[in-house]
Amino acid sequence: GSGRFRDLVNLKRRQLIASARSIAAKNHAKIIVVGGTYDPDLELADDNIIDMRGRDLMQMVYLAGSEKIIAGVGFDGFWMHFFDLIHKPYTVKFRGRLTPVAYQLHIDSVNVSFLSQGRRNYL
Repeated sequence: GSGRFRDLVNLKRRQLIASARSIAAKNHAKIIVVGGTYDPDLELADDNIIDMRGRDLMQMVYLAGSEKIIAGVGFDGFWMHFFDLIHKPYTVKFRGRLTPVAYQLHIDSVNVSFLSQGRRNYL
């Protein structure tokens, strides 16, 4: 939910959802949606979606670490860093920053602070 003001017309969110659907289709996998109970409706009604928004964070952390979870897709934030720590691929839709200096700081340091293998994959 943070950073919504950087995507007022939901273009970035739609790109992120399209990417998640593509990755799921290529891997014959389902999409699990996590987040807060009051996160906006994503209009993802289809048989390939498991909506787990509003669940306990620790349950979601354990789920993410299981071998059945093959990758993460989302905005830059907690899950990006967590997937880096557990060495699983995570595709990021960077919401950007308001100034070029802040943008570059995130690209060069914040967004890769826990990435020890591979490189950051941006949409």
